Amino acid sequence: MSMLLGNQMASPSFGGVVKSWNGLKGFGFITSDGFGGDIMFSKKDLAEDLREVQGKFLQGKAVAFDAVEGVDGRMKATAVQLVMVEGQAVAGMIKSYSEKNGYGFINSTAMGGEDLRFQNRDIPQAAMGANIIGQLVTFQVKTRPDGKMMACQLQFQSGQTAQRFSQLGFPDGMAHNPSPKGFGKGGMKGGGGGGGMMTGMVKTFSEKNGYGFITAPGQQSDIKFGQSDLAGGAVSSGTQVSFSVAYLPDGRVQAKNVQVAGGGDGGGGGGSYGGGGGGGG
Repeated sequence: MSMLLGNQMASPSFGGVVKSWNGLKGFGFITSDGFGGDIMFSKKDLAEDLREVQGKFLQGKAVAFDAVEGVDGRMKATAVQLVMVEGQAVAGMIKSYSEKNGYGFINSTAMGGEDLRFQNRDIPQAAMGANIIGQLVTFQVKTRPDGKMMACQLQFQSGQTAQRFSQLGFPDGMAHNPSPKGFGKGGMKGGGGGGGMMTGMVKTFSEKNGYGFITAPGQQSDIKFGQSDLAGGAVSSGTQVSFSVAYLPDGRVQAKNVQVAGGGDGGGGGGSYGGGGGGGG
């Protein structure tokens, strides 16, 4: 690979858009005006800070890449990296973090190898107090009043990594914060482990379909919950709730033990489900 994380890399020769990406099989296709057909790329051709992205994160994203001719005569993309587009999440690696100082830095090829600062409030809640240096994340970019850019809304690229940090034991022997009251050492019942309580707002809920979605600060995607996950009574769109987080075997996030924040009334019958993204991982 011609680019090294943390160093200024040579600009790739071509630009395009990711048409499809299959993370399980480890390959995808790029559409580019410079070629007559779609160009294949594999996981090993991705920049180092993109290699754990899941689901549909790459689809529709603008990328820059080099191309080589394969033994079958077809062109193949190499050195694939994201192109920064305003409003779209990008990927990077956590270069440093100080819990004491309350901030750290992410290095991202999409930002030309530039280090972006982030605050501790932007890291996933389940990772509070853990050693997160070297972890691959996705994040949003915002511009500060002084014109400098900073990273926010960090999420681990890998669902397995998120689940690992949600357990009582962190990698390298780091200790996690105590489990939420009412849950044992194994994390939350019904999921593959979970972090502490979070708060958010019900975006949609359908009693007919039996599920809904919660919008929560710092989360890139809405978090799904089922009727069986409600701790008491019905909720409706706009209800402020608290909930626990469970990581499903496929890495997706699901809300558990959903209850009206402050113990108030959920407002009766739920609004009709109107779409709104899943807890995609």
